Amino acid sequence: MRTDVSQTKDYRGNVHELSRNIMTDWMQQLKAATDTPVPSAYMMISGNCVEILRCFDILPVFPEVNALQLAIRKKSLPYIIKSEEVGYASDSCAYVKADVGFTMCGGVGEGGTVPLVVSQDVKITMSRAARNRMKVTLAYDEPIPAPIHAGQPIATVTISAPNREDVVIPLVAGKDVAEISGFGRLSAAFQYLLFGSSGE
Repeated sequence: MRTDVSQTKDYRGNVHELSRNIMTDWMQQLKAATDTPVPSAYMMISGNCVEILRCFDILPVFPEVNALQLAIRKKSLPYIIKSEEVGYASDSCAYVKADVGFTMCGGVGEGGTVPLVVSQDVKITMSRAARNRMKVTLAYDEPIPAPIHAGQPIATVTISAPNREDVVIPLVAGKDVAEISGFGRLSAAFQYLLFGSSGE
């Protein structure tokens, strides 16, 4: 029996979209819990009866979600060390320590993104041949912790071309980004780790 490839792709796309919608809805509930009396509970993915908690309208929070995404990006170790610096034992669950350290190391901005701008005009003269082989590289540490102030240096752009020294241009924040707190920050952190941005 032949399989319709286009139907298979559509099916996978639908599943991805539904999964994203479910995760986003859950994160929005956690964010709303910041300003409401809705209870929440940190728990392990395995070994806990989340269905029972949900029957009592208790929102689950899974440290493994953050920890897994941090591990995929090879960013877990600094956050694990941060947790151990404040008292977590070296033999404690690394999932929890990575999640706690991530939460402690700076806030997450309410907008999810920040525009990058140059602080002054940049003019570079080069031949057409060099321009055709020019390479532009953006460098910054992610995530950029909030609060962020307009004019704050947060990245650099390096312009490389044959037979000339690299030109490094600092980039600054184009606007202020306030820090959010509580489960709003947790929700934004989840969105950043899963989808690459903490805002819409």
